[in-house]
Amino acid sequence: MLRVDTADVTFKVSEVGTSTALIKGVVDYFLHTNKKVGGFSACMTSSVPKGSGVSSSSSFELVIAEILNVMYNDSVLDAIFKAKASQYAENTFFGKPCGLMDQSAIALGGVNLIDFADFENPVVERANWHFDDLDIYVIATGGDHSNLTDDYAAIPYEMKEVATLFGAKLLHEIPREKWESEKVYIEDKVSERAYLRAEHFFEENARVESAIVAIDNRDERAFLDIVNESGLSSRYKLQNTYSPAGKNKNLENALDRVVKIDGVVASRVHGGGFAGTILVFGKKTVSGVNAALNVMFGEGNVFKMSIRPTGAERLL
Repeated sequence: MLRVDTADVTFKVSEVGTSTALIKGVVDYFLHTNKKVGGFSACMTSSVPKGSGVSSSSSFELVIAEILNVMYNDSVLDAIFKAKASQYAENTFFGKPCGLMDQSAIALGGVNLIDFADFENPVVERANWHFDDLDIYVIATGGDHSNLTDDYAAIPYEMKEVATLFGAKLLHEIPREKWESEKVYIEDKVSERAYLRAEHFFEENARVESAIVAIDNRDERAFLDIVNESGLSSRYKLQNTYSPAGKNKNLENALDRVVKIDGVVASRVHGGGFAGTILVFGKKTVSGVNAALNVMFGEGNVFKMSIRPTGAERLL
Protein backbone atom coordinates (compact mmCIF):
# COMPACT_ATOMS: atom_id res chain seq x y z
CA MET A 1 0.00 0.00 0.00
CA LEU A 2 1.28 3.45 -0.96
CA ARG A 3 0.57 6.47 1.25
CA VAL A 4 1.22 10.03 0.10
CA ASP A 5 0.39 13.18 2.05
CA THR A 6 -1.17 15.60 -0.45
CA ALA A 7 -0.64 18.38 2.07
CA ASP A 8 3.14 17.94 1.77
CA VAL A 9 4.42 17.77 -1.79
CA THR A 10 8.00 18.74 -1.03
CA PHE A 11 10.37 17.39 -3.68
CA LYS A 12 12.73 14.69 -2.41
CA VAL A 13 15.64 13.30 -4.38
CA SER A 14 15.10 9.91 -2.77
CA GLU A 15 11.64 9.71 -4.42
CA VAL A 16 12.82 10.32 -7.99
CA GLY A 17 11.59 7.53 -10.25
CA THR A 18 8.81 6.42 -7.89
CA SER A 19 5.01 6.46 -7.94
CA THR A 20 5.14 8.81 -4.97
CA ALA A 21 6.98 11.35 -7.10
CA LEU A 22 4.30 11.15 -9.79
CA ILE A 23 1.47 11.71 -7.32
CA LYS A 24 3.24 14.61 -5.61
CA GLY A 25 4.12 16.16 -8.95
CA VAL A 26 0.52 16.15 -10.20
CA VAL A 27 -0.71 17.58 -6.89
CA ASP A 28 1.97 20.28 -6.98
CA TYR A 29 0.93 21.33 -10.50
CA PHE A 30 -2.69 21.62 -9.37
CA LEU A 31 -1.60 23.75 -6.43
CA HIS A 32 0.55 26.22 -8.33
CA THR A 33 -2.16 26.64 -10.98
CA ASN A 34 -4.67 27.46 -8.22
CA LYS A 35 -6.73 24.30 -8.55
CA LYS A 36 -8.21 22.41 -5.62
CA VAL A 37 -6.65 19.26 -4.18
CA GLY A 38 -7.39 16.91 -1.33
CA GLY A 39 -7.03 13.39 -0.07
CA PHE A 40 -8.48 10.23 -1.56
CA SER A 41 -8.25 6.46 -1.34
CA ALA A 42 -7.89 4.51 -4.57
CA CYS A 43 -7.43 0.92 -5.63
CA MET A 44 -5.84 0.52 -9.05
CA THR A 45 -5.29 -2.30 -11.47
CA SER A 46 -3.61 -2.03 -14.85
CA SER A 47 -2.63 -4.12 -17.85
CA VAL A 48 -0.05 -1.54 -19.00
CA PRO A 49 3.39 -3.20 -18.74
CA LYS A 50 5.86 -1.22 -16.65
CA GLY A 51 8.98 0.06 -18.41
CA SER A 52 7.98 -1.27 -21.82
CA GLY A 53 7.49 2.00 -23.67
CA VAL A 54 3.69 2.15 -23.67
CA SER A 55 3.36 5.10 -21.32
CA SER A 56 2.76 3.34 -18.02
CA SER A 57 3.89 6.44 -16.10
CA SER A 58 1.68 8.72 -18.21
CA SER A 59 -1.30 6.45 -17.60
CA PHE A 60 -0.71 6.59 -13.86
CA GLU A 61 -0.30 10.37 -13.86
CA LEU A 62 -3.55 10.87 -15.78
CA VAL A 63 -5.44 8.70 -13.29
CA ILE A 64 -4.28 10.97 -10.46
CA ALA A 65 -5.12 14.11 -12.43
CA GLU A 66 -8.62 12.86 -13.23
CA ILE A 67 -9.28 11.85 -9.61
CA LEU A 68 -8.41 15.38 -8.48
CA ASN A 69 -10.46 16.81 -11.35
CA VAL A 70 -13.60 14.83 -10.43
CA MET A 71 -13.35 14.97 -6.66
CA TYR A 72 -12.22 18.56 -6.12
CA ASN A 73 -12.66 20.56 -9.35
CA ASP A 74 -16.19 19.68 -10.51
CA SER A 75 -14.81 17.79 -13.55
CA VAL A 76 -14.22 21.07 -15.41
CA LEU A 77 -10.52 20.64 -16.23
CA ASP A 78 -9.83 19.82 -19.87
CA ALA A 79 -7.65 17.07 -21.31
CA ILE A 80 -4.68 19.31 -22.11
CA PHE A 81 -4.58 20.71 -18.57
CA LYS A 82 -4.46 17.18 -17.17
CA ALA A 83 -1.77 16.28 -19.70
CA LYS A 84 0.34 19.28 -18.63
CA ALA A 85 -0.03 18.34 -14.97
CA SER A 86 1.13 14.84 -15.81
CA GLN A 87 4.12 15.98 -17.85
CA TYR A 88 5.14 18.39 -15.10
CA ALA A 89 5.07 15.55 -12.58
CA GLU A 90 7.24 13.36 -14.80
CA ASN A 91 9.75 16.10 -15.63
CA THR A 92 10.04 17.80 -12.27
CA PHE A 93 9.42 15.13 -9.64
CA PHE A 94 9.93 11.80 -11.42
CA GLY A 95 13.09 12.92 -13.22
CA LYS A 96 12.28 11.92 -16.81
CA PRO A 97 12.61 14.64 -19.50
CA CYS A 98 9.60 13.58 -21.57
CA GLY A 99 7.53 15.75 -23.91
CA LEU A 100 3.77 16.24 -23.81
CA MET A 101 2.79 13.75 -26.52
CA ASP A 102 2.11 10.61 -24.49
CA GLN A 103 0.13 12.44 -21.83
CA SER A 104 -1.95 14.31 -24.43
CA ALA A 105 -2.73 11.12 -26.36
CA ILE A 106 -3.92 9.35 -23.21
CA ALA A 107 -5.87 12.37 -21.98
CA LEU A 108 -7.65 12.90 -25.32
CA GLY A 109 -8.31 9.34 -26.51
CA GLY A 110 -9.09 8.52 -30.13
CA VAL A 111 -6.80 9.47 -33.03
CA ASN A 112 -5.57 13.06 -33.10
CA LEU A 113 -3.17 15.40 -34.87
CA ILE A 114 -1.59 17.54 -32.15
CA ASP A 115 0.53 20.60 -32.97
CA PHE A 116 2.82 21.43 -30.02
CA ALA A 117 4.40 24.53 -31.58
CA ASP A 118 2.64 26.64 -28.92
CA PHE A 119 3.26 24.51 -25.85
CA GLU A 120 0.76 26.40 -23.73
CA ASN A 121 -1.99 26.00 -26.30
CA PRO A 122 -1.50 22.82 -28.37
CA VAL A 123 -3.78 22.63 -31.40
CA VAL A 124 -5.76 19.39 -31.58
CA GLU A 125 -7.37 18.08 -34.76
CA ARG A 126 -9.53 14.99 -34.39
CA ALA A 127 -9.26 12.27 -37.01
CA ASN A 128 -11.91 9.67 -37.86
CA TRP A 129 -10.47 6.16 -37.89
CA HIS A 130 -12.12 3.99 -40.57
CA PHE A 131 -9.66 1.14 -41.07
CA ASP A 132 -11.75 -1.55 -39.43
CA ASP A 133 -10.06 -4.31 -41.44
CA LEU A 134 -6.82 -3.78 -39.50
CA ASP A 135 -5.85 -5.34 -36.19
CA ILE A 136 -3.48 -3.27 -34.08
CA TYR A 137 -0.91 -4.92 -31.82
CA VAL A 138 1.59 -3.63 -29.31
CA ILE A 139 4.30 -6.20 -28.65
CA ALA A 140 6.64 -6.22 -25.65
CA THR A 141 10.06 -7.24 -26.92
CA GLY A 142 11.63 -8.00 -23.55
CA GLY A 143 13.59 -4.81 -22.90
CA ASP A 144 13.12 -2.33 -20.06
CA HIS A 145 13.46 1.39 -20.75
CA SER A 146 13.23 2.56 -17.15
CA ASN A 147 17.01 3.04 -16.83
CA LEU A 148 17.59 4.62 -20.23
CA THR A 149 16.86 8.24 -19.35
CA ASP A 150 20.17 9.45 -20.78
CA ASP A 151 19.30 7.96 -24.17
CA TYR A 152 15.98 9.80 -24.24
CA ALA A 153 17.52 13.05 -23.03
CA ALA A 154 20.17 12.95 -25.77
CA ILE A 155 17.52 13.26 -28.51
CA PRO A 156 16.15 16.72 -27.60
CA TYR A 157 19.67 17.83 -26.56
CA GLU A 158 21.09 17.02 -29.99
CA MET A 159 18.12 18.51 -31.81
CA LYS A 160 18.52 21.74 -29.85
CA GLU A 161 22.22 21.67 -30.71
CA VAL A 162 21.28 21.73 -34.39
CA ALA A 163 18.63 24.41 -33.84
CA THR A 164 21.18 26.81 -32.33
CA LEU A 165 23.17 26.72 -35.57
CA PHE A 166 20.10 28.21 -37.27
CA GLY A 167 19.71 30.85 -34.56
CA ALA A 168 16.75 29.07 -32.98
CA LYS A 169 16.09 27.35 -29.67
CA LEU A 170 13.99 24.51 -31.09
CA LEU A 171 13.78 22.88 -34.49
CA HIS A 172 10.11 23.71 -34.93
CA GLU A 173 11.08 27.40 -35.08
CA ILE A 174 12.97 26.72 -38.33
CA PRO A 175 10.87 26.71 -41.55
CA ARG A 176 11.15 23.44 -43.46
CA GLU A 177 12.29 25.35 -46.55
CA LYS A 178 15.14 26.95 -44.62
CA TRP A 179 16.26 23.57 -43.33
CA GLU A 180 16.24 22.05 -46.80
CA SER A 181 18.21 24.91 -48.35
CA GLU A 182 20.78 25.38 -45.59
CA LYS A 183 21.25 21.97 -43.94
CA VAL A 184 24.31 21.28 -46.07
CA TYR A 185 26.16 24.05 -44.26
CA ILE A 186 25.84 22.47 -40.81
CA GLU A 187 26.67 18.85 -41.63
CA ASP A 188 30.26 19.17 -40.41
CA LYS A 189 29.36 21.30 -37.39
CA VAL A 190 27.48 18.61 -35.43
CA SER A 191 27.74 14.86 -35.07
CA GLU A 192 26.26 12.71 -37.81
CA ARG A 193 23.68 11.41 -35.35
CA ALA A 194 22.55 14.92 -34.40
CA TYR A 195 22.21 15.85 -38.08
CA LEU A 196 20.20 12.73 -38.89
CA ARG A 197 17.94 13.23 -35.88
CA ALA A 198 17.18 16.75 -37.06
CA GLU A 199 16.44 15.46 -40.54
CA HIS A 200 14.08 12.87 -39.03
CA PHE A 201 12.29 15.67 -37.15
CA PHE A 202 11.39 17.62 -40.28
CA GLU A 203 10.50 14.55 -42.33
CA GLU A 204 8.42 13.04 -39.54
CA ASN A 205 6.35 16.19 -39.12
CA ALA A 206 5.50 16.02 -42.81
CA ARG A 207 4.66 12.31 -42.49
CA VAL A 208 2.27 12.95 -39.61
CA GLU A 209 0.34 15.50 -41.65
CA SER A 210 0.21 13.09 -44.57
CA ALA A 211 -1.00 10.29 -42.29
CA ILE A 212 -3.94 12.39 -41.09
CA VAL A 213 -4.90 13.17 -44.69
CA ALA A 214 -4.70 9.45 -45.51
CA ILE A 215 -6.94 8.59 -42.54
CA ASP A 216 -9.50 11.25 -43.45
CA ASN A 217 -9.45 10.11 -47.10
CA ARG A 218 -9.77 6.46 -46.04
CA ASP A 219 -6.58 5.71 -47.99
CA GLU A 220 -5.37 2.70 -46.05
CA ARG A 221 -2.45 1.86 -48.34
CA ALA A 222 -1.04 5.38 -48.06
CA PHE A 223 -1.40 5.30 -44.28
CA LEU A 224 0.41 1.98 -43.94
CA ASP A 225 3.22 3.15 -46.24
CA ILE A 226 3.70 6.18 -44.01
CA VAL A 227 3.86 3.99 -40.89
CA ASN A 228 6.57 1.86 -42.48
CA GLU A 229 8.53 4.90 -43.68
CA SER A 230 8.31 6.36 -40.18
CA GLY A 231 9.63 3.13 -38.71
CA LEU A 232 12.63 3.07 -41.01
CA SER A 233 13.41 6.71 -40.25
CA SER A 234 13.17 6.04 -36.52
CA ARG A 235 15.62 3.19 -36.87
CA TYR A 236 18.21 4.77 -39.14
CA LYS A 237 17.87 8.52 -38.56
CA LEU A 238 16.36 9.07 -35.10
CA GLN A 239 18.28 5.98 -34.01
CA ASN A 240 16.06 5.01 -31.10
CA THR A 241 15.80 1.28 -31.66
CA TYR A 242 19.03 0.33 -29.92
CA SER A 243 20.82 1.54 -26.80
CA PRO A 244 24.41 0.57 -25.97
CA ALA A 245 23.47 1.12 -22.32
CA GLY A 246 20.59 -1.34 -22.61
CA LYS A 247 22.92 -3.90 -24.19
CA ASN A 248 20.23 -5.67 -26.18
CA LYS A 249 18.84 -5.48 -29.69
CA ASN A 250 15.39 -6.74 -28.81
CA LEU A 251 13.61 -3.99 -30.71
CA GLU A 252 15.64 -4.32 -33.88
CA ASN A 253 15.41 -8.11 -33.84
CA ALA A 254 11.64 -7.94 -33.31
CA LEU A 255 11.19 -5.51 -36.20
CA ASP A 256 13.24 -7.75 -38.48
CA ARG A 257 11.23 -10.84 -37.54
CA VAL A 258 7.70 -9.46 -37.58
CA VAL A 259 7.78 -8.39 -41.25
CA LYS A 260 8.13 -12.04 -42.23
CA ILE A 261 4.67 -12.90 -40.87
CA ASP A 262 2.03 -13.19 -43.60
CA GLY A 263 -0.66 -10.57 -43.00
CA VAL A 264 1.56 -8.06 -41.18
CA VAL A 265 1.33 -4.90 -43.29
CA ALA A 266 3.12 -2.27 -41.19
CA SER A 267 5.35 -2.04 -38.14
CA ARG A 268 7.53 0.43 -36.29
CA VAL A 269 9.07 1.10 -32.89
CA HIS A 270 6.48 2.26 -30.38
CA GLY A 271 6.89 4.79 -27.61
CA GLY A 272 10.22 6.41 -26.87
CA GLY A 273 12.23 3.49 -28.19
CA PHE A 274 15.61 2.04 -27.15
CA ALA A 275 13.79 -0.81 -25.42
CA GLY A 276 10.21 -1.85 -24.87
CA THR A 277 7.64 -2.29 -27.59
CA ILE A 278 6.84 -2.29 -31.29
CA LEU A 279 3.60 -1.37 -33.03
CA VAL A 280 2.22 -3.80 -35.60
CA PHE A 281 -0.71 -3.58 -38.02
CA GLY A 282 -2.14 -6.85 -39.34
CA LYS A 283 -4.87 -7.64 -41.85
CA LYS A 284 -7.95 -9.21 -40.29
CA THR A 285 -8.62 -10.97 -43.59
CA VAL A 286 -5.40 -12.97 -43.24
CA SER A 287 -5.88 -15.76 -40.71
CA GLY A 288 -3.17 -16.69 -38.27
CA VAL A 289 -1.54 -13.29 -37.64
CA ASN A 290 -2.44 -13.28 -33.96
CA ALA A 291 -1.33 -16.89 -33.47
CA ALA A 292 1.95 -16.28 -35.29
CA LEU A 293 2.74 -13.23 -33.15
CA ASN A 294 2.04 -15.18 -29.95
CA VAL A 295 4.27 -18.04 -31.07
CA MET A 296 7.05 -15.64 -32.02
CA PHE A 297 6.97 -13.41 -28.93
CA GLY A 298 5.14 -15.48 -26.33
CA GLU A 299 1.65 -15.17 -24.93
CA GLY A 300 1.52 -12.29 -22.49
CA ASN A 301 3.79 -10.16 -24.66
CA VAL A 302 1.31 -9.58 -27.49
CA PHE A 303 -1.41 -7.02 -26.78
CA LYS A 304 -4.25 -6.65 -29.27
CA MET A 305 -5.35 -3.04 -29.05
CA SER A 306 -8.46 -1.03 -29.79
CA ILE A 307 -8.86 2.72 -30.23
CA ARG A 308 -11.03 4.08 -27.45
CA PRO A 309 -12.80 7.33 -28.40
CA THR A 310 -12.64 8.70 -24.85
CA GLY A 311 -9.44 9.50 -23.01
CA ALA A 312 -8.58 9.60 -19.30
CA GLU A 313 -11.91 10.53 -17.82
CA ARG A 314 -14.54 9.27 -15.42
CA LEU A 315 -16.79 6.75 -17.18
CA LEU A 316 -19.44 6.14 -14.53
